[in-house]
Amino acid sequence: MPWKRLRWPWKLKSSSERRRDQRHAVALSATYRVTDAITRGALTPRRQGRITNLSQGGCCLEVEELHLEGFDLRRCQESPKDYHLELAIAAQRGGVWTVSTMVRWIAKDGGNRFRLGLRFEEPVALPGSWQRLFLGPVGAPAAAV
Repeated sequence: MPWKRLRWPWKLKSSSERRRDQRHAVALSATYRVTDAITRGALTPRRQGRITNLSQGGCCLEVEELHLEGFDLRRCQESPKDYHLELAIAAQRGGVWTVSTMVRWIAKDGGNRFRLGLRFEEPVALPGSWQRLFLGPVGAPAAAV
């Protein structure tokens, strides 16, 4: 019997999508800060960022720098169980949704910005109407907040 090449689970589909949930391209304003995962105490002040895509399980946050007042965001990736990012996303229809996230990956963008892959902490705290809140009416393009 010839050897079969094994595929990663996300390669079983015809796309290169790794997330279980569909991601939606967005341009949403957000603020973030590093918190202690146990005490939930803030370790850094809030900083401005931008959500570039969003799914039921996580999002991509674009930031300008990784160093925040003596704290390096790479520590969140190296020790995700110790350091979380508290993310406050401004919904298109008003209001702010705050959630705790774990940093899964960090990548340098083409310019001077960084992208952070964030997974929402379990249990997923997205409101049941999250698509309407963050993506607007079905079929409508996402607008910047």
